[in-house]
Amino acid sequence: MRGPVAELFEVLMPPRSVRGFRSAELKRLREERGLSLAELGDAVGVQRSQVWHWEDGRTVPSPGRLVELAVALDIDPYALFDADEAEPSLHDLRVRRGLSAKDLAAEADLPYEGLVHRLDLGRGRADVPDDVVAKLAAVLKVTAEQVREACQRSRERRPV
Repeated sequence: MRGPVAELFEVLMPPRSVRGFRSAELKRLREERGLSLAELGDAVGVQRSQVWHWEDGRTVPSPGRLVELAVALDIDPYALFDADEAEPSLHDLRVRRGLSAKDLAAEADLPYEGLVHRLDLGRGRADVPDDVVAKLAAVLKVTAEQVREACQRSRERRPV
């Protein structure tokens, strides 16, 4: 059972966060490819210390940096965070595209606070209007049906 602190954290979570980042997997993949912290940092435009902080779990990369890490490691972004590739949530789809929830809202020309953020957390309305679904699909480069299913999964997977 979740308490009020967990709910507050979920609502106040920084809009650039990637839920379920796999820090140990980042380290494993970097080492498997024979890259130093500095080499991977150079590949994504950050200092070696930043890569170390990601691998140590002290910080989490933004969705954009996560995609850059995936490109540098020649992997799908889904490998670096807890996502169901076969049945992604809205969060999964947007992170795979390297977008924060605020970026997604801005690019889709939709409200962030009252709509996109809530849908991303699985708290949005169950009957998402067709025009909203179409705008999200265009930005995420997936079909409207994939967005509709992802929104439903976000609601189903939301911790109670």
